[in-house]
Amino acid sequence: MAELPREALPTNVKPTHYDLTLRTDLDKYVFEGRVGIRLLVHEPTTSISLNAKEIDVVKATLNAGSKSHELSKSPAKKEENEVVTLNLPEGVTIDPSNVKEATLDLVFTGAMTDDLSGLYRSPYTDNDGKKQYLVSTQFEPASARKSFPCFDEPALKATFSITLIVPENLVALSNSPVVSEKPYDKGSIVDGTPFDGTKYKEVTFKKTTIMSTYLVAFVVGPLKYVESATHSHQPEIPVRVYALPGLEQQGKFSLDVATKALDYFSEIFEIPYPLDKMDMVAIPDFQAGAMENWGLVTYRHEALLFDDERSADSAKQEIAYTVCHELAHQWFGNLVTMKWWDDLWLNEGFATWVGWLAVNKIFPEWDIWTDFVSSEWARGLQLDALRSSHPIQVHVSTPEEVDQIFDAISYSKGASVIRMLASWLGEKVFLKGISKYLKIFAYSNASTADLWSSLNTETGQDVSSFMENWTKEVGFPVINVDQGSSSEIQIRQQRYLSTGDVKESEDTTIWWIPLNVKSPNSDLSKHAASFTLTSKSDMFIVTDPIFKLNEGQAGVYRVNYGPELLKPLALELEKGSDGILAHPSDRIGLLQDTSALALSGYQRTSGFLELLEHLNEETEYLVWKDIHNRLVPIFASWADQPQDIQKGLRKLGVKLFSKVADRLGWECQENEGVLTGLLRATAIDAAGNNGYTPVVKEAIARFQKTQQGDDKAIHPNLRRAVYSIVLSQGDDALKHEAYDYIFKLYTDAQLPIDHRMIALECLILVDDEALVRKTLNMGLDAELVQSQDILTVYRNLRLNAKYQHLYFPFLQENFDYFQNRFGKIPIYLGYIVAFAAISQTTEAGLQRFREFLADKDTKAYQRTVDQQLEQAGISCRRVERDAKDVEEWLRSRNYV
Repeated sequence: MAELPREALPTNVKPTHYDLTLRTDLDKYVFEGRVGIRLLVHEPTTSISLNAKEIDVVKATLNAGSKSHELSKSPAKKEENEVVTLNLPEGVTIDPSNVKEATLDLVFTGAMTDDLSGLYRSPYTDNDGKKQYLVSTQFEPASARKSFPCFDEPALKATFSITLIVPENLVALSNSPVVSEKPYDKGSIVDGTPFDGTKYKEVTFKKTTIMSTYLVAFVVGPLKYVESATHSHQPEIPVRVYALPGLEQQGKFSLDVATKALDYFSEIFEIPYPLDKMDMVAIPDFQAGAMENWGLVTYRHEALLFDDERSADSAKQEIAYTVCHELAHQWFGNLVTMKWWDDLWLNEGFATWVGWLAVNKIFPEWDIWTDFVSSEWARGLQLDALRSSHPIQVHVSTPEEVDQIFDAISYSKGASVIRMLASWLGEKVFLKGISKYLKIFAYSNASTADLWSSLNTETGQDVSSFMENWTKEVGFPVINVDQGSSSEIQIRQQRYLSTGDVKESEDTTIWWIPLNVKSPNSDLSKHAASFTLTSKSDMFIVTDPIFKLNEGQAGVYRVNYGPELLKPLALELEKGSDGILAHPSDRIGLLQDTSALALSGYQRTSGFLELLEHLNEETEYLVWKDIHNRLVPIFASWADQPQDIQKGLRKLGVKLFSKVADRLGWECQENEGVLTGLLRATAIDAAGNNGYTPVVKEAIARFQKTQQGDDKAIHPNLRRAVYSIVLSQGDDALKHEAYDYIFKLYTDAQLPIDHRMIALECLILVDDEALVRKTLNMGLDAELVQSQDILTVYRNLRLNAKYQHLYFPFLQENFDYFQNRFGKIPIYLGYIVAFAAISQTTEAGLQRFREFLADKDTKAYQRTVDQQLEQAGISCRRVERDAKDVEEWLRSRNYV
């Protein structure tokens, strides 16, 4: 299918500076503004086209040379392309041979939206229980045009002088520091009409550095802040965390992370943070996790706020990573920006990898790179194993298409490919090349080819040639490894698909693959240890009977060992930190590869389950976390199998996790590490939800103590485990009682936000059909569930496999409601719809879902639906293929 040309603006003029004045009216939820756009004239011009969406340009004037021209809008406004064309009077042409610069003056009006994009109102409840709003913006990828007319493309960078006219009692923030603040009484920007009641002030901000429109931001609300500063900059850069009154003290942890991250990035990139300040703001209703607006980063509450006394350690980890990711963008994406969204990964893949790098620097005790393997590496490979995946560099032509590539390919696979390259080149050398790239393209735009060129020069390696297929081609390889004669090892690469049925036409890519062979023999030749596969097949020599490819899971590929090679590796799992799988990432890698290969039919599901039985002595949290993550989809897929088989799987879960739960107990020890606390939570959660009686009894006892007012009965790390166990394992009376109690926790605005989100995500886990239906219906109440939290309501139904069949009929009945509420937030609507695919356990169910969608307009989220449909189909076929195999294995091990 031919690629469509991208929707680009004409090139006759180019913006260099915006003078933007904007007034927000929080009584009527409207805004008005004036923008003067300084233009360079490149071609003879009779009209100017720029982006505008859902705003009305009420007056347009072009000042060129000594003349001023009133402009008229084209009768047919290109709404479908979000472009407005303004025409000069008939017979008038601006010729660049006479006029090099011009200024386009526009007056405009608009309404604040509720769709979490553009300039929108974000609802919150004040201390008196009243619903209020603050003003926030979300412009990436193409919504600056919903706030003011602009040239809304990443390569059309300009400077901005911004003035906000806001109610005098509110705080106004933008990308740069405030330079003046004074009363405003001039009336409406449009026609000078005096204001009725509300008193306004005029807040003017320092002229920004040159940047893309999608990074412009402003926030208006009753905000308070905590403040610190960087240490490596002279003068120091002030760093603030803003939040609603009463919440600002919960910004201290993220503030500390931010100052350290900014110092660290300035050091490793050899470029000081280029702005005068860094503000981070907690927004009560927010579409993404966070947004890297230059100098004014916006976050969801749970991505920025942490209560030292009442929040869980898992929240601390999420916040630390999110802050580091967004601050990495101040260099990757803001200082150097991709030329077009085809290269989104240059922003997101790098910010992801560098974000992990910074967290590792700040919190070395968290074993971050093992966590990376368990999360980012796994997510990237899971999505890229689908036929509906896409290359890292992917052609996109419209804003709709851009929205759909903010996914695990751009983020997780992108970061994993970067990690692979950095590992092979050496981190120091790689960072030198990155610094060179940032310095060359600072305040400008770049492409993937520009990145490779910088690395070529710095490293002396032909990075371009061996990385090209990793970014331009879809998919990744599996390496099939077999024993040859004597010590010869035969290897062959082919594209890996979770369907297990790759066709010859789909298997034409030859990837450059660093093998990183690990063996007990310290004399392993450098040839084998650093061997790279650059052809379809090859061989190498390993004298040891035991070896592992892809040490540390640095490479982006699966490894499929022949039976004679896999068996000794499985035994190495029993040695924990004493064998060649000493590092947890290598144990996780073996588990992930085996699990994925079982899903696709290269191996059997029983083989993966058997592998788990070698982990009785495992002590590492991240390994147990990954085991849990691998088992959940198996248990969910087997939901329609006979009850004795499901019970047998739960017995396996109890056997695996009960020993760890018993060993660690319920009480945190003094000076206990964060990972130990998280391991306790994972073990108790898994053991209890699989029916381990001692854990279930203790969870119920502690829950009841909490109901009676004992705030110390449940450690913050254990809330999710206790709530889910009580809801799923308690008797009928307790389930109803617990549901009501946990529901009240969710609605209690005085609780830490992570506690409230834990309560919300646990409600759907209740073992009661009527209460599951009640939870599904919560999403139909916009007052009860904010837009940003809608996915939290539904995503865990997959864990409540007994009732996952309820979701599709619920969606059918309420599709119009979701379409009306979330039609302008396709990233949300796509998953709301796709959850119906994930909840199916048979091909017949998937076919009914396809038929339901046949007459629906799913263009804006089609990629999401396609991916989830494909993933669900793979799971269904795995059950059909391996159900008997798993049953026989469970019986042979006396689980059934």
